[in-house]
Amino acid sequence: MTIWLAAAHLVLLAVATPQAAPPRGVLATVERVADGDTLMATSENSTRLHIRLLGIDAPEIPHRGKPGQTCGVEAR
Repeated sequence: MTIWLAAAHLVLLAVATPQAAPPRGVLATVERVADGDTLMATSENSTRLHIRLLGIDAPEIPHRGKPGQTCGVEAR
């Protein structure tokens, strides 16, 4: 009886877990590469986009009086 209850619980979790929305695409033109993980782009309807690349941790370039990190310019 306990196994049946555990199995039923797993089925309910699978059914009740919200599913991620399918990814949607946006056609845009890259205007500028800010650094190794950030882009500035403009979409088809002229919306300005600030895009951060998920899972990328590139070294920073010098900006606002702060020194950059080693290889920041190359990452850009």
